[in-house]
Amino acid sequence: MAAAARGAPPPSVAVIILVFLLSLLGSLPLVSRYHLDEGWYTNAAIQMVQSGDYVTPRYADGSLRFRKPILTYWV
Repeated sequence: MAAAARGAPPPSVAVIILVFLLSLLGSLPLVSRYHLDEGWYTNAAIQMVQSGDYVTPRYADGSLRFRKPILTYWV
């Protein structure tokens, strides 16, 4: 009872948290910090900076790239 009087959580809360964290551990390799298409957006942004043209996104070969709104490249 001394632990409960001091405001410590009951052991059942600690067990629930531990089970929750262990269940997440198995899915960690499946989660990626990067999306597969991130390189495309990064490349377009790099092309904008190198050319000085911040309005016209281009592919690496110089062709125009207007399938997405320009804001996605600026972000």
